[in-house]
Amino acid sequence: MLRKPRPDSVIGSQLPPIIKDDVDTMLLSGESYRKVQQRLEEDGIKLSQEAIRRYYHSQILPARLARQNKTAEELNKISVEVVDEATMRAIRSAALDLAASPSCDPKALNILVGLILKAEQLAQDKRRLKILEAKAAQADAAKQVTQSTLTPEERDRKLRNIFGC
Repeated sequence: MLRKPRPDSVIGSQLPPIIKDDVDTMLLSGESYRKVQQRLEEDGIKLSQEAIRRYYHSQILPARLARQNKTAEELNKISVEVVDEATMRAIRSAALDLAASPSCDPKALNILVGLILKAEQLAQDKRRLKILEAKAAQADAAKQVTQSTLTPEERDRKLRNIFGC
């Protein structure tokens, strides 16, 4: 839960909304306290990095964690069975972007990678099932040939055709 800023907090109460939004955006995107301090100095506002750190930990970090938890919950709801290839490419791209981001949420990245691995396992299982079904069809066809009243030469020829020998 977000804590109420102290009444003497410059960032929380005395900054114009547009500058406060810039500071919030910078902190959410992973900018250093020094860069935030420099941005504020451009507008004639002098704050220590410690004041910026306190603001980050009391206001920005809880909001960021809540957003990341919400994203993780939404990702957990995705069922791999209904995801098409285009969506999987988008998930792979999002995972790569997230991994390269300085403000990477490990929980969200773990979920994205888990989705990718589940999808790949599902695709592999489908390929395996298709191969097993083809082998079962060959076995059924071979069984019919071996139980037929064909001559041995005809059986051999049909079995070679079935198994591609």
